[in-house]
Amino acid sequence: QEGILLPAAHLLTALISGLGALAAHAITRRLSPNRMIQLAAGFLVGFSPLWVRNGHYSTVDIPLATLCLWTMLKTVEVWQKTALPKRWDAALLGALTGLTIAAKYNGVLIALPVALVLSRNLRGHFRNTAGLLILAGLSASVIFILFNPFLFLDWATAREHLLSRTSEVATGRLGFFMDNGWLFHLRHSLGEGYGAGLLLLALLGGAWTCFPSQFRSGGWLLTLFTLLFGFVMGRSHAAFQRHLLPVIPFLAVLSARGFEGVGVTLARTVARGPRLALYIFVGLASAGPPIYGSVRHDWVMAQG
Repeated sequence: QEGILLPAAHLLTALISGLGALAAHAITRRLSPNRMIQLAAGFLVGFSPLWVRNGHYSTVDIPLATLCLWTMLKTVEVWQKTALPKRWDAALLGALTGLTIAAKYNGVLIALPVALVLSRNLRGHFRNTAGLLILAGLSASVIFILFNPFLFLDWATAREHLLSRTSEVATGRLGFFMDNGWLFHLRHSLGEGYGAGLLLLALLGGAWTCFPSQFRSGGWLLTLFTLLFGFVMGRSHAAFQRHLLPVIPFLAVLSARGFEGVGVTLARTVARGPRLALYIFVGLASAGPPIYGSVRHDWVMAQG
């Protein structure tokens, strides 16, 4: 029976991985009208070394990352609306949040941008906002309980496991990197698993999303989640590369936006011919090494 279930689990994870790349493309469509930038975001997710290496393993990290991204897609959609959020929006955001937390408990961090968006009209519509937050919380709780029934049916075992994980965060775990989690993730999870050039573009894109001219689009929500997740995971003394997997698709969107920002700047200052050469250079210099690493990884794996 295991011989049937394991390949099925690998296939399911691979399909969910593809949905993650699709979600990155969908979010970028909401942030930018440029089709090349939209395609680039999905492409960068699909070819990121860390995503490629883990894209077929039957672990919870790829589903967590994809659910975070789809929750963020709905969050950005609600943020961009001029009207007040509807009850349906709150219920759906709550359900998506509950499903994300059910995949892995650190998915609870996606609740912060969701809560911020639902409470954006708190000053003038306190009662309505409070109702939306309560509805979202109830929806999240119901979905979480439905997908984690054994957490309550066998609380003693669940409590033991939770305390064990909490201890690992504070003291480390054999087989994991147990020194400075932030430096480990910067060097390995991001430096090797995503690419230094793309990370630089993501920093530019993240900064650009916070500009007043871009704030209304909602890209700052992606920047907030990326920084928050990286900060929390970096505090752990049991660091492992795939622990930072959920930020990869968010970085891909921000990198695409960073490249777009570079393009906007060059369009104002550089003639068309040299500008095209600079586009190609920046694209190849930033995306070339991680894409080559991903292709080489697949080639090595194919050799058996």
